[in-house]
Amino acid sequence: MWIKAGASPISNLYAERDIIEQGNHYSQHTSAMTGEGLHSKSDIAAELAHRDIEIERLQARLAELELAISRALFLMQSGQVKADLRDAYDNVR
Repeated sequence: MWIKAGASPISNLYAERDIIEQGNHYSQHTSAMTGEGLHSKSDIAAELAHRDIEIERLQARLAELELAISRALFLMQSGQVKADLRDAYDNVR
């Protein structure tokens, strides 16, 4: 897919941010990027992509754990706690 110069396939991916509200996170990142030589957009985009992948992995894991907790609560409420709860726990590990 070809995109005209200046156009973006994803609108508003990056909003203006208040760096004061970001506290130490902003200054830590700017210091690290400078120290590690991340100066180009490509270098920074690669780091952001890596973090996006990790966030997606953690969100998927969180969804798995939330589902396991819901199943465990259902089993507890239905009186099928002992064997079924152990099975639900084993499926999460």
